[in-house]
Amino acid sequence: MARPALPVLVVGPSSALLFADVLATVRGACPGVQLHEIGSLAGIEKTPFAEFVIVLQLWPDEYSPAEVLRLIGAVPLARLLVCYGPWCDSDERTRGIWPLGSRVPLAVAPSRLRQELQQPRDISPPLPLTANRNETYSRIPCHRPQAESESLSIAMSGCGPVLSGWLQDVLMADGHSIVEVGTPSADLLLWDADPWGAASRRELAELRAASRGAGVVALCGFPRPHQVRELHSAGVAAVVLKSSGNGALMECLECVAAQRHVVPLASVSTNRARRTG
Repeated sequence: MARPALPVLVVGPSSALLFADVLATVRGACPGVQLHEIGSLAGIEKTPFAEFVIVLQLWPDEYSPAEVLRLIGAVPLARLLVCYGPWCDSDERTRGIWPLGSRVPLAVAPSRLRQELQQPRDISPPLPLTANRNETYSRIPCHRPQAESESLSIAMSGCGPVLSGWLQDVLMADGHSIVEVGTPSADLLLWDADPWGAASRRELAELRAASRGAGVVALCGFPRPHQVRELHSAGVAAVVLKSSGNGALMECLECVAAQRHVVPLASVSTNRARRTG
């Protein structure tokens, strides 16, 4: 028997272009969703019942601590996800308004939304609002390589000693090999794209010329939506946040190697599901 439609409440500037992917993900991942949108938290106690609350945040202090407490009091058992834009990147260090486990950067919000929306509600309970950093990190899906996964030859460029060491450990533990840039047999090129600008654009063009046939995966710290679009237009197959974790990185590499086409940021799980389904 089909599950009843999920009542979802979206709070904030849902018409802003910046959040278009968030709304599209909600509608796509949960067909028939009962979507209710409000522009602010004023009068939150009078809104319809919701099992999932998505807050869209454009800037710091857009919502006051009192408003957040009223929201939590109005829907204490709902899943809460705060999708914040680039101006709010430092809020965890400078403010403590939202529960730690509820915040997700806009760049990876679609992926987290799909994970939360597609899991059975009776099997995967919401992350507690009191969750600490360890509990929050545990909600990130771990990477389980497919039995038929092949070993890839991967080159790296622009990564500092610490990042290079971590990448080598992760890649070799998953059965992949590290090769020099320009090696004809290289399947992929991992490239540190920070900071993105005219100089790095030229560097990317030179790397692509030296690594013909290898899919380029860019590693970024806090990529803005326009930067992701520019990277894709410059020939990058996928953009991965440096803070995404090993699972997201490995799934992205497998998708790019298998499909050899552009993988939208934070859409790795969807592309992979299409390939393995």
